Amino acid sequence: MPRISVLMPVYNPEKAWLKEAVESILSQSFSDFELLILDDGSTVSIKDVLKPYGGGKMRYIKLPHQGIAKTLNEGLNQAKGEYIARMDADDISLPDRFKLQVDFLDNNPNCSIVGGFVQTFGATTEIWQYPKQLKYLDLLKGCLMAHPTVMFRRADFERYHLRYNPNIVAEDYELWSRAIKVLNFNNIQRVLLKYRIHQTNLSLNPKIKEADEIIRQDMLNFLTNNENIKSQIKKSLHIGKDLPSNKLAEKIFSIKNSKNKENKIICILGVKIKFKRKHKKNEIDNSPPPCILH
Repeated sequence: MPRISVLMPVYNPEKAWLKEAVESILSQSFSDFELLILDDGSTVSIKDVLKPYGGGKMRYIKLPHQGIAKTLNEGLNQAKGEYIARMDADDISLPDRFKLQVDFLDNNPNCSIVGGFVQTFGATTEIWQYPKQLKYLDLLKGCLMAHPTVMFRRADFERYHLRYNPNIVAEDYELWSRAIKVLNFNNIQRVLLKYRIHQTNLSLNPKIKEADEIIRQDMLNFLTNNENIKSQIKKSLHIGKDLPSNKLAEKIFSIKNSKNKENKIICILGVKIKFKRKHKKNEIDNSPPPCILH
């Protein structure tokens, strides 16, 4: 069994970009992985690009066109690795990305998902940085995990029946918003990937902003049914504004794992409440904890 299964969904990719993306994975300093090329029903052939790399670590999987969420879920079903790494067909992973992430997960057994910084190239050149330890309230502000940089423990996603939701455009943010209820997130404070900026980036989809708001509302509903408190939380976190976080709010509300991964601790106004979440087989659990704010 490989340590890592790399999921790379493709749909009518720019062949030159795909070549760069594949080569950046195959040239990783950490070599114990399989690369799953998940072809989401492309109408153009990409086999000429992949042929020189055929066999060995790479598996080409042709699927009907169904969208990125269902394609990634199929990749999760077919993955064999201990860890799952995401990669897009227009980006470039730095050579030590996998080594850094495997070392981090091996040495931090309480962490289930790790991402990192990205350096943009193409239309813009800048470094996007993310919090080292991602908390529930951090994620309320936005999707602070760069999707193509993430690596996570496959067993943890299986344990909590976590899969991408095909009914929402921001499939990564929505998945993280559920996963953070039961798993710990971290970002390595280094650039792990070069992120290509171009006109067809999915992140530029105008529906993303609308989807983000729906996800944030669901996250607030998880905390409380009181609309006034929801409004106060949003104001205190400066949601939608480029302002520093409110440390007082983070002390009032926090959600974190206990040492036992099956348990979760909510801290409300300094009172710690421990609860255990139960999951039925093949069920995505979006229910609130036993005790929430009203």
